[in-house]
Amino acid sequence: MIRTILFTALITVSFTACSKKSDSSSGGAAKTTEKAGGSVKLPKLGLEIAVSGAEVSDGIGGDGQMLMGGDVGAMTVELDKDPATEATVKDDADLFNAKNFKPEKLADGFGATYENTGSAGTNYFINYHRTIDGKQYHCSSMVANADQQKAVTAACKSLKKG
Repeated sequence: MIRTILFTALITVSFTACSKKSDSSSGGAAKTTEKAGGSVKLPKLGLEIAVSGAEVSDGIGGDGQMLMGGDVGAMTVELDKDPATEATVKDDADLFNAKNFKPEKLADGFGATYENTGSAGTNYFINYHRTIDGKQYHCSSMVANADQQKAVTAACKSLKKG
C-alpha cells in the first residue's frame, strides 16, 4: 500500500510537471475516454468514474488504471489485492506524519484525506477503498493543492460499475 502511494506521488509530480499529453498515434498508451457529462470508463476494471478532461492509461503494474489531467492531476484506481481496513488507512497516514486527517465512512467503503509538509511543500493525500459488485477497489492520489484533493475525493466517491 505504501509503495502504491509513493509511486503515485512520483507519477503525480512527473505528470503534473509535464504539460505535453501523450498521443496514441505516436505509440503512447494514454487516450481520452471522457463521455458527455465528465464520465470516464475504466475498461480494465469494469468501472466508471466522474472525472472531466482526464486521459486513462494502464495503472501501476498493469492491475489498475491511471487518470491524468483535468481537475484531478493524476490518480489511480486499482483492484485491492490485499483489502484494506480503516485501521490500515490510518496507519498509512501516520507514516507520513499526517495533518488534518479526515476519515470518512461510506455506504460501500471508507477513506480518508490528509496532508503532510515536507521539503517540497505541502502534499495532499487521498486514500479511498470502495466495495463494488463484491470487489474492493483502491482509489488514491497525492496532489499539489486542496482543490485537486477535493476533485480526486469526489471522483473516488463517484466510482460505480460501468
